[in-house]
Amino acid sequence: MNKVEIRPSIVDRVVARRGKLHLFDSLDPKKTALLVIDMQNAFVAPGAPVEVPAARDRPGHQPPHRRAAHARRAGRLGAA
Repeated sequence: MNKVEIRPSIVDRVVARRGKLHLFDSLDPKKTALLVIDMQNAFVAPGAPVEVPAARDRPGHQPPHRRAAHARRAGRLGAA
């Protein structure tokens, strides 16, 4: 998985505006939906606008929608 970091200045600005970092303290799985937007080709296809060549070199990689669906069924998705 690609490591993504948010600059501390952005985190500080969000906390100053909202009063907390995360918009929701928790999510009720019974009142949420799992929405999958498949953008794999945008990142994996050679010459794609936001191509990430390393994304093609991940043996045994499980697509994110499958991981998310599995996590939701296991009760790991839906709580902050």
